[in-house]
Amino acid sequence: MHRLTFSQALLDAAKHSGMEDWDIADKIHISHGYMSKFMRSVGQQWAKRLVAFMQVTGSLSPLQWIADQMGCDITVRHALSAELAAARALIAEHERRGGRLA
Repeated sequence: MHRLTFSQALLDAAKHSGMEDWDIADKIHISHGYMSKFMRSVGQQWAKRLVAFMQVTGSLSPLQWIADQMGCDITVRHALSAELAAARALIAEHERRGGRLA
């Protein structure tokens, strides 16, 4: 899986919005100059610091807040993998006992 940098994600989001950088800057009330810096360097630095903060504190609260603002929830990958493995084990056990699933 190809992982984007935060700056690449910003550029991709801006591109798919159909708006120019300065249009976005006007809508989020920042200067065009700062928008340019944010898209190309400051945003990446900010994102890395936020990730470092969450790693140091062991808290996903900032990420959960951002997700909540966008109407989303956060799922931790390894927790989901554990739930899937447990579900698969239950299915396998059920099938070993000759049961069928609906």
